[in-house]
Amino acid sequence: MISVETLYQPERMITFPEISRRVHVPVDPAEMILNIGPCRSGSTLTLRIFAAGARMPDNQPIPTYYQPFKAILRWFIQGQEGEGSQFYIPGRSQKPMIYLKETIGPYTALESTFNPLDVLLPTGYPPDKLRLVFMMRNSLDTFASWVKKWGDRVRHEKLLENFITAFYTVEAIRWQAEQLGITRVNFAYDFLGNYEAEVVVQRLFAKLGLQATAYAVRGWEELPPIDSLESGIVFAGEPKLYEVAGLHQEVMGRGIEYHSYGEAVKGILSSVEIREIEKAGLVDIYDRFYLQSKEDLGL
Repeated sequence: MISVETLYQPERMITFPEISRRVHVPVDPAEMILNIGPCRSGSTLTLRIFAAGARMPDNQPIPTYYQPFKAILRWFIQGQEGEGSQFYIPGRSQKPMIYLKETIGPYTALESTFNPLDVLLPTGYPPDKLRLVFMMRNSLDTFASWVKKWGDRVRHEKLLENFITAFYTVEAIRWQAEQLGITRVNFAYDFLGNYEAEVVVQRLFAKLGLQATAYAVRGWEELPPIDSLESGIVFAGEPKLYEVAGLHQEVMGRGIEYHSYGEAVKGILSSVEIREIEKAGLVDIYDRFYLQSKEDLGL
């Protein structure tokens, strides 16, 4: 009997240049804000925030995209072609600015070492048009969410290994961006629970040179559903194997809703898993990230 887990494993080595060749860049591309973080760090929430509430200085909306680079990777893994197996960055005359979110993890070591920068930069996309938003969430909450969403598809030991790798990968990409001098801002998801969400979002937008509308943090029930064509969010088509029921349930509400498991995390994760996360240094990594985010946003 074939294990479900093996269905997500590539049959051969897949390289970043292969993915890059399917990302098409025009002569004068749109500016890009690229959000990078481990899966379940709140990045889909930012898609809703930016689509609903972010405007350029001339009041134009910002089209947002759901992990188009990772979709290409997943089509490669499955050895198939589909709607999301190519991505075309729009020209600046069509769309002056776009917002993408890309996540690291969860199914395989390949997804947990995925580097969106190493996909984008070889395409010739100009680094001076790129701004990065790095996003992280309390490590225990994040892994608890991994277990709840994917624990029936990947063995917990392997899922934990991938999770630790994903955290390390984001740290490595942050260092890479610093060495390359790419404009970047760190954004801790847990700010949304520790501060007024409106203040946090306004600080983030200001850091990126954007304006906020009345729908940045609430009133989403008046807007088209997140999965509709009218939402301003473009979901890259992925193989059906990756569909997970309720994956985006948390962003279907009336506005920003902060989620933390608190003490309940101990009922989701074993004591061994918690110790492994602590031993791997992920709690310390997040604590440092939180302080850097606080400094970046002036909170």
